Amino acid sequence: MKNITVVIILAAIVLTSCGSTETKSDVSTTVIENKMDTANVMEVPKVPKVPKVPKENKTDSPSAKVGQTRNVVENPLPGKNDILAHIDQHLISIPQYTSSPSGGFTNCSVKVTNTLTDVTFQKALIELTILKQDGSLLRTDYYTVINIEPGGGTKNVLVPNINQGVKIVTHIIKVKSNELTNGEFVLTGSHFIAN
Repeated sequence: MKNITVVIILAAIVLTSCGSTETKSDVSTTVIENKMDTANVMEVPKVPKVPKVPKENKTDSPSAKVGQTRNVVENPLPGKNDILAHIDQHLISIPQYTSSPSGGFTNCSVKVTNTLTDVTFQKALIELTILKQDGSLLRTDYYTVINIEPGGGTKNVLVPNINQGVKIVTHIIKVKSNELTNGEFVLTGSHFIAN
């Protein structure tokens, strides 16, 4: 529809600017030929739109006058509290094991990967939960990992063989990081409490 509108507008401009009838008919042919050529042009893929950063109006600012609001642009990158509250998305722990046919696990380890590019973890506490067939808790063990480098740094923790259980679930429940916790060993994930 847009192509036809553009062709009609161009044809009208060319027809009004030309002086002779011969030129007008030649221009019409050219316009029709251009229309046919544009039908065979490949469509350019659309670039995804960048989401708009939500704005928040605040009136509690000392610089805002009575009855006025100021616009505050929220940071699109996750903040320290958001990272700590959702630590399992940034400091990923994956249990690796071989299940025994009679229950339990052998060759068990937990691989911990730091996906943050600018945060080093000096210490992380892993909660390893072993579940029974019915999904109930069999036992919970804790393992400490030290010095996980940023940008894909990984550490492996070896876990002793376990003679019961059918599933292992891991979570990071406590971390120490100069960048995120100012060097303190703090609770994270579902245990996190913002300061």
